[in-house]
This record gives sequence, C-alpha cells and structure tokens, in this order.
Amino acid sequence: MAPSLFSSHLNFFFQPQLDTWSIRTISHDLQIMNASMALTWMEAGRRYTTQLAFSRADEVDKGKPAHSLGSAAHLTLRIPINSCLEVEVCFSLLHASPTMLWRLEIKNKGASAIRLISADMMAAGSDERMGLYGHLRQALAHFNEERNGRRSGVHFASPEIDLAFYSSGWQSWSYAGLVGADQSMPRTRLGPIRRPMVDQPGVNIPRGQGRVRSDMFGVLLDRISHVGILAGFLSQRAAFGTVASYMGGEKPSLHLRTNLDGVLLDPGESFISDWACIDFIDIKSSDPLSTYLDLTAKENSARVANTSPLGWCSWYYYFQEVHQTHIQDHLKWAKEYEDEIPLEVYQIDDGYQSNIGDWLTTNERFPGGMAQLAGDIQGAGHEAGLWIAPFIALSSAQVVQRNPDWVLRNRYGLPVNTGWVWESFGRALDVTHPGVQEDIVGVIDTVINRWGYSYIKLDFLYAAALTGKRYNPRLTGAQALREMLIKIREMAGEESTLVGCGCPLGSGIGIFDSMRVGPDVAPSWKPRYPFVDALIKNEWDLPSARNALHNTITRAPLHRRWWINDPDCLLLRRTEPQLSEAEVQALVTVVALSGGAAMVSDDLLALDAERRSWLARICPLLPGRMRVVDLLQEERPKLLLMELAGAIGKWWLIAILNWEDEEQHFEIPLEVFGLNPLLDYHSVDFWNAQYKSVHDRVLRSGPIAAHGVELIALREARDESQWVGDTLHISQGLCVKSWDHGDRTLTVMIDCERGAQGQVWLALPGPPKSLRIQGHELEYKVVSPKIYSVCLEIDRSAILEVE
Repeated sequence: MAPSLFSSHLNFFFQPQLDTWSIRTISHDLQIMNASMALTWMEAGRRYTTQLAFSRADEVDKGKPAHSLGSAAHLTLRIPINSCLEVEVCFSLLHASPTMLWRLEIKNKGASAIRLISADMMAAGSDERMGLYGHLRQALAHFNEERNGRRSGVHFASPEIDLAFYSSGWQSWSYAGLVGADQSMPRTRLGPIRRPMVDQPGVNIPRGQGRVRSDMFGVLLDRISHVGILAGFLSQRAAFGTVASYMGGEKPSLHLRTNLDGVLLDPGESFISDWACIDFIDIKSSDPLSTYLDLTAKENSARVANTSPLGWCSWYYYFQEVHQTHIQDHLKWAKEYEDEIPLEVYQIDDGYQSNIGDWLTTNERFPGGMAQLAGDIQGAGHEAGLWIAPFIALSSAQVVQRNPDWVLRNRYGLPVNTGWVWESFGRALDVTHPGVQEDIVGVIDTVINRWGYSYIKLDFLYAAALTGKRYNPRLTGAQALREMLIKIREMAGEESTLVGCGCPLGSGIGIFDSMRVGPDVAPSWKPRYPFVDALIKNEWDLPSARNALHNTITRAPLHRRWWINDPDCLLLRRTEPQLSEAEVQALVTVVALSGGAAMVSDDLLALDAERRSWLARICPLLPGRMRVVDLLQEERPKLLLMELAGAIGKWWLIAILNWEDEEQHFEIPLEVFGLNPLLDYHSVDFWNAQYKSVHDRVLRSGPIAAHGVELIALREARDESQWVGDTLHISQGLCVKSWDHGDRTLTVMIDCERGAQGQVWLALPGPPKSLRIQGHELEYKVVSPKIYSVCLEIDRSAILEVE
C-alpha cells in the first residue's frame, strides 16, 4: 500500500530529507488518499470553484517557513488557476513534533477585483481499498514504532471501530465536546433567536447522525484503538476555519475549510490564510491536545497570567437592577470577612449604563458616577472591574440614533441579526468604520484611564464578526474582529486585565488574559424561561448550571495555554429546588478544579455560614489545570483529576460527576487515573468528610446525588505518618507548609493564607499521646485502624504538634 498524505508526512518527520518531499510525492499522496484542495471565488458576478492541481505546480522555494514555531522543513508550490489568479501553497513540517502545516497565498494578477468565498484546505474521503481511517491507523502505528525505536504497543488487529468527533465550538457559549458516530450534533432549535450568537456566520450545524462540524480545530477519533487525528488552524487572524466530518460506516470523511466571507481582493493584492495543521494523537495519553494547543499559543503570543482572578460580580443576583449602594454594601461585607474570604476583584456588570451601547452615561441608580465607585473599590483594597459590550447596541441607544451608518447591515440595507438580546434584536456595530473605532477606543480610554477600572470584561464580541456589508470590504469578519480587539488592547495597556466573553475563541488568543469558555451559569440546572422550559431544556448553549459546567470541563485543556479559563460565576445561594445542594457542590468543585477564574455572584450579605465556608475553602485558588480523564471517551465527561504536591508529598484530587437525573454509584479502575492498582491508598471525601481505604484496584464512589459530585483526595498508603486529607481547603493538603518528623514527635506547619476551620485526618503508627495546636490540647477520634481525625480552627497559620 502506498503511503497516504498523513503517513508520508510522518515518515518525513523521521527522515527529513527535502529532496524526498516534492510535487510528485504530494500529488501522489493526495491521489492515494482521494484528497483534494479547492478554491471558490466570484469574478464579474459569477461564482467559480476549482481544485488545486498539484500536477501543474512549480516548486518556488525551499527556504525557511514564515512562522516562529521552531525548526521545520519547508516547501512552497505555485499553482496557476487561470491567467488572472494564482495560488501558492506553503507546506511546513516541524521537526519537533509530527505536525504538518500549510497555508495558501491567493494572488489576484488580473485587472479587476474578485471576491474570495472559501478555500478547501483539505477534503479527504475514502478509497475503496482502505479508506481514510485505515490510513489513519497505519500512520499512527508507524509513528509509534518510529518514535519508540521499536514496535509499538498499539495494535489494530480488530476491525471494529467506535468513531467519535471532538468539536471545539465557535465562541464562548457554543457547545464543545464529543459527538458519537450514532449521534446528531447538538444544535440550537431557536433559529434566528439564537443561531447568530453561537454558530459561525454562514456555517450551519449539520443535521443527521454522524455528521459533525467544529470551529478552528476538531478531532476525529476511534475509541477502541485510541487513535485520533487532529485537524484545524493555528489561528483565526485571517479567517474563521471549520472542520467537518461524516462518520458513516468505516470510511469517514474529513473536510478542512477556511471561510473567506466574500472578501474583496483588488488587482495586484494577495490574501494569506492562517496556517492549517494536521497531527496524530493518542487519545489515552494524559494530555492528547497539548501539541496543538501549545503551537497555537506560540503562534498567537498567548497571554497567561501568574494567578487566576478571585472576586465578586454583580450580575447573577442583581442583574440589570444593580444599584451603587449594592456595590458599597458588598465592600463593607468584604472588610468584615477579609480574613476568611480574601476577594480581590469587585466587578460591576450590566445595569450601570443608561442604555446598551451608551457606556459612558450612567442611569439614576448610579448618581455618584463610575469614577467615584472605582475609587471606592480601590480604596477598600480591591481591583475595580467593569462590564462592557462594545460591539453591540440596542436600537434605542444614542450611539445608534446619532450614527445609523455605524450599524452593520446586510445586502438589503437592513441591520444584521444579532440574535435575541435584552428582550429585543440588537444592532451590531461595523468595527471597520473609523467612527466606530474611534468611539470604542474612546470608551476604553475613559473606563481605564479616567474612571480607574483595570479589570474589564468585554461581552457579546461575536457581533463584530457577523456577516454584513462592511465599511472596509477588504476585511473578513475574523480580520475585522481581530483588528478591533488589537486596538482595544493597545489602549488598555499591558497592565489591564481583559476578559473576553461571547468571543470567537481563536480571535481572542494573545488579546485576553481570561476568556469565558462556556455559556452563562444560572440558578437552575437546565435552561429555564417563562412558559418555554420544555422547549429549551436541551439547548446546550443557553444559560444554566449544567451547560456552564459541561463546557468548563470540555474546554479545560485551554487553561493556562491560551489564557486563564473563565468558567463563569459561582452561585452559592440556597435556591432549592432550582439548584440543589448537590448541584451547588458540583459548581464549586468544577470551578475550583478548573484552576480558572472564581467570581462569586450572590448577595454575599445573605449567605449563611455553611455556604460562606464553601467559598472560603476554595481560597486561595488551586494552581495548574485539571485533567479531564475521559474527555475524548465520553460525551458527558465525568472524571476529573488534578495531581498536587507539597511538603507532604504527592497526592491526587479526583472528582466523579453524576450527570444523571437519579442517584448513582460508580466503580472506576485505578488504572483509568494512571495509578498503580497494586498499591493501597488513603482517600478522604471532601464534601461528606469521610475517610475510607482503597485497596482492591477499584475506586468505589459512595452514593452521588443527581447532578452531584464526589471529590476525594487519594494518597498512597505508606508505613509512616501521613497527612491523609482535610476540609480546611479544597486541595486537601496545600495548607501544609512543612512536615517535620522526629523519633517521637511530628511538627506540622499549617498556613491557609486566611482564617480556616475544618477536619484533618492523620495516619499515625499508633494512638497519639497528645495533639496540640499552638500549645492547646486537642481531642481526636479513631476513624479506622491507625487513622485519626481532629478538628482544627486556625487564624491563618498555626503549628500542629503530635507526640
């Protein structure tokens, strides 16, 4: 069997000889795989589509690739389309990873302008002998054998396959996750009310089983052989790209397209696409998306802060009825509880402005003005935050009434559809218009440099990328959005924190410090709206606790690569039956393990002591990122893992989620978490404050309530004194700063960075003669042989002494 395009480029990675990589091999590989590339454009009012004929190509250059991703082999081919149009295809093979990159440069050599519609970067189907997936298996086997220098442990003896596709989604609120070959792609049923918000403009979610689509990147995979192929783009600076697949039978297709929006290409001008890429992944590896995500971060100069934001947001309790006195009351609360809950950011959300779009004029509920309020927040020792939706307005806003030519319009001269926002259809602003640009930059200047807000949440950003007749027709929707975001970042400065929301993900890399990765949370498990609950309960992009949790999990790998993930706000209030206690615990657990931003959005003055303690116990926030163990195995991933280490050694936080509507028990083999099944382990259930031993290769959960979670700390059981777990902090161990064990004494330095109280479990050789904290004797309980528990209350730090 002749090598496919994929196996050929992998072979090239291991034997990088440029003279073996030529027009002949590329053309041959495309033919063998039944793959093609094509360009669609409009000229003189007529639409044309042509395949790129590599047999007619000339080799142009074998110099250095136009990227900074590391050492690579490079080949550029010139392909004439007609007397007026020419395409150069630049291929680049990275030496540090088996990733192939390619991009197009489309040149208008004619005398009149043309409009670019789309470019099919790869349209791969199956041939009668093997099919795309057969090539995939063959190539990955070769990859493993070559990389390991020996025959790999990956075998494909079984002809059975279980295809699935990971979709990344277009913008913050769009569905992201796995879709099986026997399933239909989740899609909104709300048509023009919702689709403009969550679907890439001009690209429809496919209907039918096994027909799937993703934005920017996607993964076609087999859950039996654990082979996956990742295809996509390294950026969305030039255009929005899509990945589509049909998983019917054993011969799936894979289609990679860049959507060019009918952008105008003048005579003598060129359009350069984003880099497309293709790579192989082992879906059982601990971090299967890492190569692609790291390359993308480097290509876009991603911004990743040292710490994640911890604070309060006004939206989910006060909504648009927020009053300046609410902010002032919460600043007083913050002072009262600063030793227990050290919140850093206080962010005012929607509701301060006179209208959506008129950001610099306040309403009657903010008589003191926004500058004074920012001063109050800063004076209380917090960072002042403010919400803005700069690219969208209501028709009644002054910015629209005074400047109707700023509104983005369709070919009929009507305002483009933004979807249903604020109980009406909004108005998208044309961000290529000089007036709009000046106005938005002025708003950012005022908010940051005159009012004093340094934490800025920018919302509804998709509006800038909607399809319409732009003031500058030479920019795609992706280019228009990206260029405006760059202007905002330049005005905001490097020190300000920018948070993106409702934003196409690829457009925000390198701009935003933090990015919302899911739909809005809400004080209900499923989406709810008066009179239509039954209609919208299966809408995966509408506000709800379930939807926010789902995307926080399925987009977890983006955290600390592209930005700090924003899982949306914590809701701790008691709202049964809207949100049960188990559902609130699931929210707290997933937000904490995400390692991302933690912004609580309750009336903090009304929180009872128990719910207040739940907030306290996630402070300070966890470092790193969680690993979603079954991310590429399950449509609803339920296994979360975070490995931690400190003065007391190494341990694992494991969360098991129950997505079902009824109580469940789970039995999970330890190997699933990468743990040695032959060892014994200590485990402590954080929410139920219970200890148990794990010693028979399987982790067995207790009863997990509907939509609830079990969060445990797991440690190898050793024949020595050990810190087994605690409820002082959700990490169950990071509060321990030193662990000094003498012949007869144990001295433990504890520092929670706040006042804390909770239970601690210790493994000791025998009953302690005494347990003291800061010299005060403590009582303990025997909970299991050689396992003892004690209740602690400490003022930030303390010394625990065991004799």
